[in-house]
Amino acid sequence: MKILIASDFHLGLSRKANFTAESSARREQRSRELLGEILKTPHDFAVCAGDFFDKYSNPENTIIEAMEYARNFDYILAGNHDSSQRNDTRSSLDVLAHTDVKNRVVA
Repeated sequence: MKILIASDFHLGLSRKANFTAESSARREQRSRELLGEILKTPHDFAVCAGDFFDKYSNPENTIIEAMEYARNFDYILAGNHDSSQRNDTRSSLDVLAHTDVKNRVVA
């Protein structure tokens, strides 16, 4: 059995300091391309070992775009960027846990 373990995709990453909107968008696009390439690696079982998202809470379009990648993992574990001590908001992983990828998310 081949197990794919990967982490730190930081989907939705946006940095203002020392980045332009264009360079930030290119970085995000390249990150998604690399994630797609990683998921093409032959495997029987796939785990994201944390930091699927860059922030605890993300815009809806980031969550929707990330769902396609989430469907390729058997488990997605919460990392420090996916977690928060806040009780007044829902994390992006929690939102994914209420979709068709619900059995994959361990937030």
